[in-house]
Amino acid sequence: MMDKKPNDKFEKTEFFMTSFSSLIKSVSARMDSSKTQKNTSMSFTPNAQEFWNTIDPKLRVRLMNNIFCPSCKGETGIGNVSGSVEKGNLILTGVCTKCGESVARLVEGQ
Repeated sequence: MMDKKPNDKFEKTEFFMTSFSSLIKSVSARMDSSKTQKNTSMSFTPNAQEFWNTIDPKLRVRLMNNIFCPSCKGETGIGNVSGSVEKGNLILTGVCTKCGESVARLVEGQ
C-alpha cells in the first residue's frame, strides 16, 4: 500500500507537519534514552562501596533522587555517580539528571 502524496498546499503543509512531528518525537525518544544510558554508571572506592552497602536500599534511592542542582535551582537526581569516603562521610559526585551539570551529595557517617 503506497502513501498518498499531498496534492494541494494544505495537504502538503499537513503532510510536512505530521512528518516533522514524527521526526521530533523520534529524536526526543533517542535523546531521552541516551541521557538515561549516560546517567546510569556508578563508581565507588572500596571504602565508599562498603559505606554505601550499609545504607538501606530504599534510602539509597531517596538519596540519589533528592539532590539539589544549583543550575536548575531545585531538586533533581544524580547520574554518573562516583563515591568516596572523606573524614568518615560518603561523598557522592555526579551530574544532574535534568541539565547535566555537576552535583554532589554528602552522606554523613556515624
